[in-house]
Amino acid sequence: MRIEIAEIENRNLYRVWHDGAVIIERTTSPMRAAARVLLMRGVANLDDVLEMTRRGSNQVDLRATIGDAALLEAPTEPDEGDADPDGLSDSSEVPEATPPALKTAAVPSEWDFAKPGPR
Repeated sequence: MRIEIAEIENRNLYRVWHDGAVIIERTTSPMRAAARVLLMRGVANLDDVLEMTRRGSNQVDLRATIGDAALLEAPTEPDEGDADPDGLSDSSEVPEATPPALKTAAVPSEWDFAKPGPR
């Protein structure tokens, strides 16, 4: 299964084609977005291989299974102390709202900041 991409006005935005038809007008992640669209449309399965080329070229720039390209994974159990899959910590501890006091260096007593000149 192959998609073609073309950058839109050098803005890191891409238009994506599949079988000669535009399937995505604008995206910053053409491979992931195309894999998800093809899955939603029922055109692809997770184990199908998706190849990405630049419009007008036959050179394959990127190849992955639809499942990998769509970033679809079965949830894994986080290790103790790791973040949950949603990015939140499983710890019930709430961090302090205020940072610890800053440490200041001792200033030599001979420094008189009221006097101009070198120190």
